[in-house]
Amino acid sequence: MNSRERMLAIAVGACGLLLGGYFLQSFVAGQFTDRRHRIESLEGDLRKLKTEALRGKQAVARLGEYEARSLPPQPEVARSLFQSWLLEEVGQVELIDPQVRAVSTINEEDVFIKQSFTITGKGNLQQLVELLHAIYRHDYLQRISLVSFKPIKESKLIDATITIEGVSMLSAAPATQLTPRASQRLALPTRDDYLKVILGRNLFGPPNNPPKLASIGKQRVYTGRPADFQAKGTDPDPLDRVQYALTKSADPAARFDAYSGQFRWTPKSPGEYQFVVQASDDGYPSKSASETVTISVTEPPPPEPVRPTEPPPPPKLAFDDAKYTVLTAVLDISGQGEVWLLIRPKGQTLKLHAGDKFEIGSIKGVVAAIGESDFTFASGGKQRRLAKGDILEQAKEIAQSGELE
Repeated sequence: MNSRERMLAIAVGACGLLLGGYFLQSFVAGQFTDRRHRIESLEGDLRKLKTEALRGKQAVARLGEYEARSLPPQPEVARSLFQSWLLEEVGQVELIDPQVRAVSTINEEDVFIKQSFTITGKGNLQQLVELLHAIYRHDYLQRISLVSFKPIKESKLIDATITIEGVSMLSAAPATQLTPRASQRLALPTRDDYLKVILGRNLFGPPNNPPKLASIGKQRVYTGRPADFQAKGTDPDPLDRVQYALTKSADPAARFDAYSGQFRWTPKSPGEYQFVVQASDDGYPSKSASETVTISVTEPPPPEPVRPTEPPPPPKLAFDDAKYTVLTAVLDISGQGEVWLLIRPKGQTLKLHAGDKFEIGSIKGVVAAIGESDFTFASGGKQRRLAKGDILEQAKEIAQSGELE
């Protein structure tokens, strides 16, 4: 083999080695690639299994939460308890013509039962906000699916319809009552926070105008005597009502009526006292007006000396029988004098003897003496004589000869 042939053989051998090395490297690289793809596939499957396992744990936890919040699994018991609870909450806010009706019951694939209820009634915006808050602050397995508010003309009332759904998990433990749970769904901490936000927007009316409070002025009163005045407020909004309050009181004993605005207070010592009266309306949001009332208290003046008073004259009779009484007879019966007085209006005859007392109309007296045709009697500290045929009221006064009883 010459040198040329030797060189050719070496070249051919080298090419063979290179080609074999290439195929060997390709085979080895392919095996590594296949293994890497297999590993990546297995890692993907593992991730999927972990995700499914996590979702399973989350589903189990969620199912446990649903079971804890669930209404009782017995449909009739759940309906009765949930409807009674809704009626109680509606009654707390005092809606007008309230009704809570069970509407439908749906069994979802033997997993849970969904029951729908409709609440209807009339109330103002504050009452409806309080009702919605009362529902949402309980963490039962429930949701409100419909809210319809329609303002009633010439009124602050709203015609409300609310549809609410309650769910019973069939896997929940049987129960005979609802277990209260505090809800975590509310963004604001208290009901008043919601009232402030929602009522302040005045969704169903024009901007609220503040009331006007009539001037009361400075008051003056004596110690020990009652001081009273009445606050009078008006509101430019015809549907608003005004109520009153003492936001500052110089004496806790003062009394103030929130509806009539009547103030009553009896001061015990002199000085100047200040009270702040506030009139507030029931618009959304509520507006108010106030006035500071100063009451000046002084000691009462000394009483005036008591002057003697004359005794009042005797009352006049509407009908005086003495004007129509006549002396009709003067008799001597067994040595004893007797006089007959005819009281014409009554048709009666009064028979009297010496010493007898009588009272006819305006004449009151005692028989002193009886003559042949007259008699004398004492009346009002005076002595008078009445002759036969004369009227008693016209008896003549005569000079007294002595004390007569």
